[in-house]
Amino acid sequence: MTERTIYRALTDIEGVNEFEERNSYEQDGEIYHQNFTFKFSSMRFMGTQISSPLFTLNKFNLPFRYTLKKATTRAAILDAINDYNTSRPIMKLTLLAIKGKNVEVLFSSDFICEDSQIKSALLIPVVNIMAPSPSDFIDFLNEKKITISDK
Repeated sequence: MTERTIYRALTDIEGVNEFEERNSYEQDGEIYHQNFTFKFSSMRFMGTQISSPLFTLNKFNLPFRYTLKKATTRAAILDAINDYNTSRPIMKLTLLAIKGKNVEVLFSSDFICEDSQIKSALLIPVVNIMAPSPSDFIDFLNEKKITISDK
């Protein structure tokens, strides 16, 4: 495993476990991608760090699937996602797919910071905000009269 500061900072956070470097590769001799996963609050997060001569982009993703009680239009789901994003500026929610009553989304948060500058204190708010977001979005959908199945 390539030793990255972000890896140490994540594993130092209380509640983070099952950290795993997924793959790393070089692109065009100047851009390096490091992909990793970890669990926090029993949810599997995916992370990417993209380093270039100009900056380092750090991305955290949390994919989630919901099953609706009844079919809902794509427009209604997109409207709810847009409204949700407006009220949560640190995070972005993206629609991945709608398959029947299943809705797949991606919660994400990106920030620019050199790897050597990353500390656990920088990452704790990110994972603490993202972790409750799947259940927060259920509450948000309920307010929009879109209900999730208990199954």
